[in-house]
Amino acid sequence: LRWLNPIDYAQLEQLIEPINAILIVDECRQTGSLSEALLANLSHLKQKKINRLCAKDCFISLGESWRYLLPDEQDVVAAVESMLQ
Repeated sequence: LRWLNPIDYAQLEQLIEPINAILIVDECRQTGSLSEALLANLSHLKQKKINRLCAKDCFISLGESWRYLLPDEQDVVAAVESMLQ
């Protein structure tokens, strides 16, 4: 999902209707990110397992330190495996 504002949540719900488990991966921080709004707007879908994986709530600095703050491939795989258990 690309960030398109405003998000048509009615259409999004139709698209995800056949899906039981959804992982929202967001490079932005956990607080105040698009994934926070997505999770809030989809929270009424009680029959679906919805989780999100975000960057840590901190200043994202320049240089190589971003590697320790943003979700990476191993984080995504671990989150998906956790949802499938």
